[in-house]
Amino acid sequence: MTLLILALEFFKTGLFAIGGGLATVPFLFDIAVRRGFYTEAQLGDAIAVSQAFPGATGINMAAYTGFLTAGVAGAVVAVLALVAPSVAVIAAVSAFLRKFDEDVRVKSVFYGLRPAAAGLLVIAVWSMLRISLTFDIAAASAVFALTFVPLFVLRRRKIRVHPIFVIIFGGILGFCASLLP
Repeated sequence: MTLLILALEFFKTGLFAIGGGLATVPFLFDIAVRRGFYTEAQLGDAIAVSQAFPGATGINMAAYTGFLTAGVAGAVVAVLALVAPSVAVIAAVSAFLRKFDEDVRVKSVFYGLRPAAAGLLVIAVWSMLRISLTFDIAAASAVFALTFVPLFVLRRRKIRVHPIFVIIFGGILGFCASLLP
């Protein structure tokens, strides 16, 4: 029964999480609250692990949270359920768009999806901040400041930093913060 519920929840997530992997975060928080499959703290870990590992963030989170819920079978079910709507929609939309790619109404739909995706990403960021700040506000704030501020300053000066260095630096800072009393 757990696998069926997991499949339905991740199918809904895959169907409505427009905007990429981080857009699944509000849905995953909802699953945590309603179903109790995992805690919000475990979801925070899932997001961190998903961001640190190669691959699509949404799929990584589905695999991680599915594994937390029901082991290897849960991971497989969650990933398949998450990608099924996308595969179906992409197949249908690509056939549709070939016929109507210059239609103003079709362009308007995609124009309207952009702010919706941005809204989901803002909710994801807010949720992650809420999780981070509940554990140790001083350490979380320090890690955030020590990664965000230098990146912001460097980007303003047109200096690009590869994301892997930010991830490694954040992991090192988090480890160092855990060593403090």
